[in-house]
Amino acid sequence: MAFVDELKDMARGRLVAVAEDAPLIEVARRLHAGTDIVVVCAPSGALVGILTKTDLVAHFVTAAGLEGPVGAALVARTEVVTCRLDDELHAVWRLMQSRDLKNIPIVDPADRPIGILNARDALMTLLLDTEIEERLLRDYVMGLGYR
Repeated sequence: MAFVDELKDMARGRLVAVAEDAPLIEVARRLHAGTDIVVVCAPSGALVGILTKTDLVAHFVTAAGLEGPVGAALVARTEVVTCRLDDELHAVWRLMQSRDLKNIPIVDPADRPIGILNARDALMTLLLDTEIEERLLRDYVMGLGYR
């Protein structure tokens, strides 16, 4: 059985966070190639929302733009699906699938973001885990290594 913890190093490398009062232009600068999601944090470090490229474009189309006094928290999605390091990876993967999510924040017990779980990484880990289980079962049935 795989857990989110197995992907923590990759997830930490994907984490991009801004303060809740960060200007949207700062968020836009952080959403470069390879970064799909920015987490918005309160002064305590707790997650208060997320912003994606799609969120910024939608705001830009319907509002004044990226400049000005609008802070990240005012535009961020506040209903955020998160997971924890001790969550079972297959359950998190099913949740991501059911909600069509590409990335979700990993949070600590105080809801501070510690990484971003990417669906591709989760799937690759689950596939590898399944392959290992199948190989062990096949070896057991064939009697290999059990003499």
